[in-house]
Amino acid sequence: MRHVLSLIVTLSLLHPATASAESVSRDQLPNLLAQCQQARQTKLAPLRRSQIERCIQRGLQAEHCEQRYRDYGERIQRQGSDNVIGLFWDLPECEKAIAAERYFAQNPAKDRFDYTPPPAR
Repeated sequence: MRHVLSLIVTLSLLHPATASAESVSRDQLPNLLAQCQQARQTKLAPLRRSQIERCIQRGLQAEHCEQRYRDYGERIQRQGSDNVIGLFWDLPECEKAIAAERYFAQNPAKDRFDYTPPPAR
């Protein structure tokens, strides 16, 4: 039994549960941010359509509904209120882009960032 336990501990050390780091260059940042936005927009599009349809079904003008919900899910700042951060910033593409953006903002002389994805939820 002792040998089995020793083997399990040894194997767990050989295969760590953490994901490996991925190197991101400063030049890649604009592309990463664009990928994040594309992924977010893909997820937001059906939600926006749904909000617009619900608005129209309530008897409001289509133009008004389209105007009201055109940026549904985006960041908004409300005066005298809490800010709404927006939806889908937790997508893997966005987490990577945001982490790289923060790193490069805090380390202007650096050209590379080693990104380690967060553990799976």
